[in-house]
Amino acid sequence: MMQIEKPIGAIPCAAKNKIFLFTFQSTDHKEAVMHMIRKLAAILMLAVLLAMPCAPSAFAKATAYPPAPDSAVMVADVVAARPIGLASLVIGTLAFIVSSPFSALGDNLEQAYQLMIVDPALYTFKRPLGAF
Repeated sequence: MMQIEKPIGAIPCAAKNKIFLFTFQSTDHKEAVMHMIRKLAAILMLAVLLAMPCAPSAFAKATAYPPAPDSAVMVADVVAARPIGLASLVIGTLAFIVSSPFSALGDNLEQAYQLMIVDPALYTFKRPLGAF
């Protein structure tokens, strides 16, 4: 591996009106540039790793729990979610009636009742307006 000499520092360069932050006195500029890129990448990774513990608190919001529903959400609940809940309650009740003999044989009649009738009924009628 070739030894890279110390950088001179920030030197204005007449070539194409550019200012190079570091100019190396080495004849092999490609190795010097690759060394600088690796060094900057390592410093950037270290900075990101040190900043990671601060990220959750930086993105935290001060919200009321549970958040108050918006009027548009309430309208969407009345227009879309409640009718869908009512339809799923009717379909679930019909499916429970058809499947109850098989559920009784499988000894899971209470579980079928809970999933097909009680849960849709609670979702449709007991849930606060706008709370999904």
